[in-house]
Amino acid sequence: MPVAKGFSFVLVTVVMVMMLVFGLLSLSSAGADLRLSQKAATAQQVYYELDTQGEQLTAACGGASAGAWSDAGCFISQRRYEQALPADFYECLRPLAAKAKVASSAEALAKLKSGVFYYFLEKRLKAMTFDAGFTCLVNQELLQNALGGHGSGHLATVNSTVKSSLDPKTTLSITLACDFTGSGVPAFEATRWQTSVSGLEISSDSSIKVWNGL
Repeated sequence: MPVAKGFSFVLVTVVMVMMLVFGLLSLSSAGADLRLSQKAATAQQVYYELDTQGEQLTAACGGASAGAWSDAGCFISQRRYEQALPADFYECLRPLAAKAKVASSAEALAKLKSGVFYYFLEKRLKAMTFDAGFTCLVNQELLQNALGGHGSGHLATVNSTVKSSLDPKTTLSITLACDFTGSGVPAFEATRWQTSVSGLEISSDSSIKVWNGL
């Protein structure tokens, strides 16, 4: 039966070709799944790497804040405002120091301590070593307004852009701000915590730290 044998051969060939095609499709799909899972794993590693660096920066700024508050306390307790003030001492604080020297009222000393805190804070922030892109600023005009009981805005800000070692195109941009708290050590809070890939912003929040994933 030559016709039957020929049909069987064609049928077997078609089946084998279909199996080969489905096998290649399955292999291609498996490869795509593997690449996707690897990309997701890398993204997760980048997320934790940048988030950790951001937290380390925040903690370092918190440490600088605590140290500056201690420095300000020593400045008041040791009555250093009665001595010659440093050349780089904030101009807006000199009248407060002179007033405290003449009449050391609790209110005057408390206000002077709050202002001196930012003087020492700037020194401590500038002494910290971070990658390029780290900047800090104390706005003396806003500080003067705050000491006068009016004005608004962040008195001290820290900006930093951290790059991932796993994916240099992915960065974390951080802005931390420090203001008067009314009591205790003035604390830094995140006002921006956003990620970007190749300049494309993919996560942003205007008030708190937030991660939407990579």
